[in-house]
Amino acid sequence: MYALDFTVLGDVGSAAAKTYGLAFDLSDDFAVACASSASTCNASTAVPRPLPLPATCVIDRGGVIRWAFTDTDYTKRAEPAGVFAALDALR
Repeated sequence: MYALDFTVLGDVGSAAAKTYGLAFDLSDDFAVACASSASTCNASTAVPRPLPLPATCVIDRGGVIRWAFTDTDYTKRAEPAGVFAALDALR
């Protein structure tokens, strides 16, 4: 679709988020309480049920995180200008 010269990670199942400490597994009781929102949005009915924090990271070719944004408030997201500045800094 787009001719990008870098990889954009999609993290279905939250494996990468767990690796970076950005996801935790919901308890059964909490999952029931959240059944109509977060847990179903992550398309996970299996146990454990991961709940990731929204995050944007710029990772260099060596695997080092050079820039990151995350917030426990899921309505706050990285500003595009910050992401582009971090990408430009890698050049």
